[in-house]
Amino acid sequence: GFETKYTDVSSDTWYKNSVAFLERIGVLNMFDGNKFYPDKNITRAELASMIANIEGITATYRGQFSDVNNHWAANYIQAVVDRGYMKPAGYSSFGAQSYATRADLAYAIAAILDVHNLEPIFVSATDTKNNEARCAVEQLLRLGIMDGYSDGTAKPNSNITRAEAAAMIVRMLGE
Repeated sequence: GFETKYTDVSSDTWYKNSVAFLERIGVLNMFDGNKFYPDKNITRAELASMIANIEGITATYRGQFSDVNNHWAANYIQAVVDRGYMKPAGYSSFGAQSYATRADLAYAIAAILDVHNLEPIFVSATDTKNNEARCAVEQLLRLGIMDGYSDGTAKPNSNITRAEAAAMIVRMLGE
């Protein structure tokens, strides 16, 4: 396994190798200091930054979102919106400080893998039917990138923690 600078990521946690790998390749540079806060819900801005760093993309922010002006992640947010990896929260808002959902991350990963619009042959989760990211969630369940729950749900509208996001991104990379 890899070592990590984060003092709150102990060696016996299920997410330690994912966090350490993403740290090593420079994806977690927005988390300053020596704390990762793995159980904290990740914001949409932090998720945009991780996705942009993984994909090596950037853009110059063009000012269309009222909640992104002067935001530290403005260029990352612009890059992921331009590529279609993340959608705005509304007409003039990205939802930068809102917590990201499992569906947000599923959609981003599925868009990167170009499977976000593929209709699932077999629906494995009982709670994706009316979700905007239904295809993305079902494809990631099929690919083993996203885990479902023992009750048959995927909980696409639930917030996702930093540790869960790191693990899913590392699974997408095949690491």
